Amino acid sequence: MFAVRDKLTRIKPGDEIVSGKRVIETRGHTPGHVSYKLAGQESLIINGDVSTSNNVFFKHPGWHFSFDTEPEVALKSRQPFLNQVAAEKIKMLGFHWVYPGVGYAERTGAAYRFVPV
Repeated sequence: MFAVRDKLTRIKPGDEIVSGKRVIETRGHTPGHVSYKLAGQESLIINGDVSTSNNVFFKHPGWHFSFDTEPEVALKSRQPFLNQVAAEKIKMLGFHWVYPGVGYAERTGAAYRFVPV
C-alpha cells in the first residue's frame, strides 16, 4: 500500500465522491466499511455488507454475522441504518441479497420486512 499511497484518494463518511454520491459510515463488517447514497429523483443506498442478508438480518437485526470483524460495531451500525432507511423509505441495493437484491425495509415491530422492487 505504501508504494501507491500518493495515488490514492482517501474517503470518509459524509464525503461526496462525485456529484450525488455520498459516503455513509457503516462500520462493523470490516473496519472502515462504508455504504453509498446515490441522490436523484429516488435515492438509492448501496449498502455493501451492513446487512449481509435481507432474509436474516431484516427479521433479526440484533443477530451477529460470523464474518463481521467488529461484531458489536456492526450491530450499532445496522440498527440505525435500518431505522433510517425504513423511516425515509429509501431504496437499497444489497450485494448478497436474494433476487432482485433491490428493495425497501419496512418496519414490523422490532424487526423489518424486505419489500423487493
